Amino acid sequence: MKNKKGLIQIPIIIGLVAVGIAIPVIRSLMAKKVAPVEQQAVTVQAESPIEASIKIEPENYAVTVGGQKKLKLIVDTSVSQRKVDIARVALCWSGGLKIADYEKDITFDAKFFSGFIFKKPTKVQGQDCVDLVVNAQWKTADLKSGKLTLAEINFTGTEKLSGFFSFDKSLTEVSGPANERGEYGIRFEASEKINYQVN
Repeated sequence: MKNKKGLIQIPIIIGLVAVGIAIPVIRSLMAKKVAPVEQQAVTVQAESPIEASIKIEPENYAVTVGGQKKLKLIVDTSVSQRKVDIARVALCWSGGLKIADYEKDITFDAKFFSGFIFKKPTKVQGQDCVDLVVNAQWKTADLKSGKLTLAEINFTGTEKLSGFFSFDKSLTEVSGPANERGEYGIRFEASEKINYQVN
Protein backbone atom coordinates (compact mmCIF):
# COMPACT_ATOMS: atom_id res chain seq x y z
CA MET A 1 0.00 0.00 0.00
CA LYS A 2 2.83 2.36 0.83
CA ASN A 3 4.32 1.79 -2.63
CA LYS A 4 0.96 2.51 -4.27
CA LYS A 5 0.57 5.75 -2.31
CA GLY A 6 4.06 6.77 -3.32
CA LEU A 7 3.32 6.10 -6.98
CA ILE A 8 0.08 8.08 -6.76
CA GLN A 9 1.89 11.07 -5.23
CA ILE A 10 4.55 11.26 -8.01
CA PRO A 11 2.18 12.58 -10.73
CA ILE A 12 0.74 15.07 -8.23
CA ILE A 13 4.22 16.38 -7.37
CA ILE A 14 5.17 16.61 -11.07
CA GLY A 15 1.95 18.48 -11.76
CA LEU A 16 2.57 20.99 -8.98
CA VAL A 17 6.12 21.58 -10.22
CA ALA A 18 4.86 22.17 -13.77
CA VAL A 19 2.24 24.60 -12.53
CA GLY A 20 4.87 26.39 -10.42
CA ILE A 21 7.05 26.81 -13.51
CA ALA A 22 4.22 27.72 -15.86
CA ILE A 23 2.68 30.51 -13.77
CA PRO A 24 5.79 32.81 -13.78
CA VAL A 25 6.25 32.18 -17.53
CA ILE A 26 2.63 33.14 -18.27
CA ARG A 27 2.92 36.20 -16.04
CA SER A 28 6.10 37.23 -17.89
CA LEU A 29 4.40 36.86 -21.29
CA MET A 30 1.38 38.83 -20.12
CA ALA A 31 3.64 41.59 -18.80
CA LYS A 32 5.33 41.83 -22.22
CA LYS A 33 1.98 42.05 -23.98
CA VAL A 34 0.63 44.82 -21.84
CA ALA A 35 3.88 46.74 -21.41
CA PRO A 36 3.32 50.28 -22.79
CA VAL A 37 5.21 51.19 -25.95
CA GLU A 38 7.13 54.42 -25.57
CA GLN A 39 6.28 56.92 -28.31
CA GLN A 40 9.24 58.84 -29.71
CA ALA A 41 8.52 62.48 -30.39
CA VAL A 42 9.20 63.43 -34.02
CA THR A 43 9.98 67.06 -34.71
CA VAL A 44 9.15 68.20 -38.24
CA GLN A 45 10.76 71.47 -39.23
CA ALA A 46 8.89 73.52 -41.78
CA GLU A 47 10.87 73.94 -44.99
CA SER A 48 11.84 77.51 -45.80
CA PRO A 49 9.75 79.00 -48.63
CA ILE A 50 11.17 79.86 -52.04
CA GLU A 51 12.41 83.46 -51.87
CA ALA A 52 13.90 83.99 -55.33
CA SER A 53 14.16 82.68 -58.86
CA ILE A 54 17.22 82.50 -61.11
CA LYS A 55 16.69 82.66 -64.86
CA ILE A 56 18.01 84.00 -68.16
CA GLU A 57 16.73 86.61 -70.60
CA PRO A 58 15.79 86.27 -73.36
CA GLU A 59 14.32 82.81 -72.79
CA ASN A 60 14.17 82.18 -76.56
CA TYR A 61 17.87 82.65 -77.26
CA ALA A 62 19.20 82.35 -80.81
CA VAL A 63 22.49 83.38 -82.43
CA THR A 64 24.18 82.75 -85.78
CA VAL A 65 27.49 80.96 -86.32
CA GLY A 66 30.19 83.64 -86.03
CA GLY A 67 27.68 86.11 -84.62
CA GLN A 68 27.39 87.43 -81.07
CA LYS A 69 24.41 87.98 -78.81
CA LYS A 70 24.05 89.02 -75.18
CA LEU A 71 22.33 86.96 -72.51
CA LYS A 72 21.26 88.32 -69.10
CA LEU A 73 21.56 86.35 -65.87
CA ILE A 74 18.71 87.38 -63.58
CA VAL A 75 17.98 86.83 -59.88
CA ASP A 76 14.47 87.91 -58.93
CA THR A 77 13.50 88.29 -55.25
CA SER A 78 10.16 90.02 -55.94
CA VAL A 79 8.26 87.23 -54.16
CA SER A 80 10.08 87.90 -50.87
CA GLN A 81 11.68 91.33 -51.38
CA ARG A 82 14.92 89.94 -49.91
CA LYS A 83 17.90 92.20 -50.51
CA VAL A 84 20.94 90.64 -52.18
CA ASP A 85 24.55 91.34 -51.22
CA ILE A 86 26.29 88.43 -52.98
CA ALA A 87 25.33 85.89 -55.62
CA ARG A 88 27.13 83.01 -57.29
CA VAL A 89 25.82 81.45 -60.50
CA ALA A 90 27.15 78.63 -62.65
CA LEU A 91 25.55 78.66 -66.11
CA CYS A 92 26.26 75.72 -68.43
CA TRP A 93 25.53 75.12 -72.13
CA SER A 94 25.44 71.98 -74.23
CA GLY A 95 27.58 73.16 -77.18
CA GLY A 96 27.76 75.47 -80.20
CA LEU A 97 28.64 78.54 -78.10
CA LYS A 98 31.71 80.13 -76.58
CA ILE A 99 32.69 83.16 -74.51
CA ALA A 100 35.54 84.60 -76.56
CA ASP A 101 36.93 86.98 -73.92
CA TYR A 102 35.96 86.51 -70.27
CA GLU A 103 37.19 89.99 -69.38
CA LYS A 104 35.28 91.89 -72.06
CA ASP A 105 32.31 89.61 -72.79
CA ILE A 106 31.03 89.27 -69.20
CA THR A 107 29.90 92.48 -67.52
CA PHE A 108 27.90 93.35 -64.39
CA ASP A 109 25.14 95.93 -63.94
CA ALA A 110 26.35 98.73 -61.64
CA LYS A 111 22.74 99.56 -60.69
CA PHE A 112 22.55 96.32 -58.71
CA PHE A 113 26.11 95.24 -57.83
CA SER A 114 29.49 96.81 -57.23
CA GLY A 115 31.64 94.22 -59.03
CA PHE A 116 32.80 90.67 -59.67
CA ILE A 117 34.66 88.61 -57.10
CA PHE A 118 35.56 86.24 -59.92
CA LYS A 119 34.37 85.02 -63.33
CA LYS A 120 35.94 81.92 -64.80
CA PRO A 121 35.32 78.99 -67.14
CA THR A 122 34.67 75.56 -65.66
CA LYS A 123 33.39 72.10 -66.66
CA VAL A 124 30.42 70.30 -65.11
CA GLN A 125 29.74 66.74 -66.30
CA GLY A 126 31.56 67.46 -69.55
CA GLN A 127 29.65 70.67 -70.32
CA ASP A 128 31.19 74.12 -70.69
CA CYS A 129 30.09 76.50 -67.91
CA VAL A 130 30.81 79.96 -66.60
CA ASP A 131 31.17 80.28 -62.83
CA LEU A 132 30.84 83.83 -61.56
CA VAL A 133 30.31 85.70 -58.30
CA VAL A 134 29.05 89.29 -57.96
CA ASN A 135 28.68 91.29 -54.78
CA ALA A 136 27.34 94.60 -53.54
CA GLN A 137 29.67 96.24 -51.03
CA TRP A 138 27.07 98.68 -49.81
CA LYS A 139 25.18 99.46 -46.61
CA THR A 140 22.09 97.33 -46.00
CA ALA A 141 19.80 100.26 -46.78
CA ASP A 142 21.40 100.60 -50.23
CA LEU A 143 21.19 96.92 -51.23
CA LYS A 144 18.73 96.04 -53.97
CA SER A 145 15.80 93.61 -54.10
CA GLY A 146 13.35 92.58 -56.82
CA LYS A 147 14.49 91.78 -60.37
CA LEU A 148 18.28 92.14 -60.50
CA THR A 149 20.68 91.62 -63.41
CA LEU A 150 23.66 89.64 -62.13
CA ALA A 151 25.62 89.75 -65.36
CA GLU A 152 25.43 90.13 -69.13
CA ILE A 153 27.26 87.49 -71.17
CA ASN A 154 28.13 87.99 -74.83
CA PHE A 155 28.13 84.53 -76.46
CA THR A 156 29.59 83.74 -79.89
CA GLY A 157 27.99 81.05 -82.06
CA THR A 158 30.45 78.35 -83.14
CA GLU A 159 28.36 75.51 -84.62
CA LYS A 160 24.83 75.03 -85.95
CA LEU A 161 22.79 73.06 -83.44
CA SER A 162 19.91 73.06 -80.97
CA GLY A 163 21.19 73.20 -77.42
CA PHE A 164 20.14 74.09 -73.90
CA PHE A 165 21.32 76.18 -70.98
CA SER A 166 21.19 74.87 -67.40
CA PHE A 167 22.23 76.05 -63.95
CA ASP A 168 24.50 73.93 -61.80
CA LYS A 169 22.76 74.25 -58.43
CA SER A 170 25.76 72.97 -56.46
CA LEU A 171 27.69 76.07 -57.63
CA THR A 172 24.79 78.51 -57.39
CA GLU A 173 23.81 80.45 -54.25
CA VAL A 174 22.36 83.79 -53.22
CA SER A 175 22.56 85.60 -49.87
CA GLY A 176 21.67 88.87 -48.20
CA PRO A 177 20.83 90.39 -44.82
CA ALA A 178 19.14 87.89 -42.49
CA ASN A 179 15.39 87.34 -42.80
CA GLU A 180 12.96 86.98 -39.87
CA ARG A 181 14.19 83.40 -39.30
CA GLY A 182 17.78 84.58 -39.01
CA GLU A 183 18.76 83.01 -42.36
CA TYR A 184 21.30 84.76 -44.60
CA GLY A 185 20.95 82.34 -47.50
CA ILE A 186 18.15 83.07 -49.97
CA ARG A 187 16.31 79.92 -51.05
CA PHE A 188 15.85 79.93 -54.82
CA GLU A 189 14.50 77.94 -57.73
CA ALA A 190 16.35 77.93 -61.05
CA SER A 191 15.09 77.46 -64.59
CA GLU A 192 15.64 73.96 -65.98
CA LYS A 193 17.14 73.32 -69.45
CA ILE A 194 16.36 76.50 -71.39
CA ASN A 195 16.56 75.74 -75.12
CA TYR A 196 18.60 77.82 -77.57
CA GLN A 197 19.38 77.74 -81.26
CA VAL A 198 22.61 78.36 -83.17
CA ASN A 199 21.80 79.01 -86.85
